[in-house]
Parts: sequence; structure tokens; C-alpha cells
Amino acid sequence: MTRRPSVTAIRILIACCTTMGLAAGCGDSLSSLDSVQRSSRRVFAMDLKPDFGRRGKTVTVEVTSMDPELEQILTGGIAYPTEITFGRDVFIRSFGTNTSGNLEIEVFVSPLAEKGERTPTLVFSAAKERLEARGSFWVLPAQPE
Repeated sequence: MTRRPSVTAIRILIACCTTMGLAAGCGDSLSSLDSVQRSSRRVFAMDLKPDFGRRGKTVTVEVTSMDPELEQILTGGIAYPTEITFGRDVFIRSFGTNTSGNLEIEVFVSPLAEKGERTPTLVFSAAKERLEARGSFWVLPAQPE
């Protein structure tokens, strides 16, 4: 006697395949979801020191200050960074806090990184919202040796 799958199992399988098929077939639409989420975040300013890095070098960047409202939100409850980005060809090696309690981010600037200004972004999850801090960072040419 062969056992046949139940109607419920078939419906679940169809629902899963349909959902996965839709997700796989509309990658552009799903990637725009991130854009919608980003546009609804509150954005705050932050200052970095140093605010530049040279091609082919590693630099430790300190977040020296953030908007006072953002600092108050972050210290008023549980909050943690969920995204740290410095843009294309600038790679995060590590991050943590220094002796002053400020966030430090070690970044490697690729020798192929485009020169110019970047907008580093820190995204925090805090309470019921995601918050974004933005600063300025410059990629400079490699130092002649």
C-alpha cells in the first residue's frame, strides 16, 4: 500500500513553493524593500576622527560624537548596531569601544577604492525603531613611498 500525502501537506508545499518562487522571481522588488525601510528611518549626524583614509591602508576611525537626541535614545535603553558601512571598497575589519567609551571602527581602504567623499552609515536597532547615523569620510590617494 502506498501512502499518499494529505491535502493539507500538498497545500503547504504549494504555498511554500509559490512564496519561494515569488521571492526568487522578483529580486528587484525585494531589494527595494530595503530602500523603503531606509527612507522611514530617522537620520542623525555623527562626527568621525580621522575622517579620511588612504588607499591600501588600514585606519581606526573613532565616532567622536553623535547628535544629542540619538545619544539620548541609545543610552536610554537597549540599542545595538545592526549595520556599519563605509561604502564601496572600504571594508570593516573590526569594531568595538575604546577607553573613552566611543565606538571605534577599523577599516581597510582598498587600493582600488575610488577617491572622494563617502557617507559612512551606522544603523542601530533601538526599542521599536531603527535609527541611522551618517558622517563623512574621504578616500585619499595612496601615500607615495
